[in-house]
This record gives sequence, C-alpha cells and structure tokens, in this order.
Amino acid sequence: NILLAVIALHLMAIAYYRIFKKDNLVPPMVTGGTHKEAPAGLIFQTPWRALLILALAGLIVWSSLTLA
Repeated sequence: NILLAVIALHLMAIAYYRIFKKDNLVPPMVTGGTHKEAPAGLIFQTPWRALLILALAGLIVWSSLTLA
C-alpha cells in the first residue's frame, strides 16, 4: 500500500509540473538528459521555508519507519 501511495504521489508531481509549471518531465526521465541549465544552488525565499521542508521530509521518513 505504501508503494502504491508513493507511485501515486510521483504521478501527481509529474502532472503538477506538466500543468502548472509547463515543464514536461517524462522525456528527461526516459532519456536522462535535459536542455535546461542547472541552477547554481538551492535558493529558498526564506530560511523558514527551508526549515519547514526539512521538517516535513523528516516527518515523512520517521512515519514511514515507524509504520513499517
């Protein structure tokens, strides 16, 4: 069930990038290349956003380990 949830999340992320950001991620996933230049580094609008994302990622890892 967790694997299906992760697959669904992955497909929703692809759809989000295709619809809202106008960026097709499927060809780069298949070919392994892209024509865009990579950004120099991660740029967050605020340090609080970075901290929130880190905390959310930690919560996801912790919950997946305790529920498994």
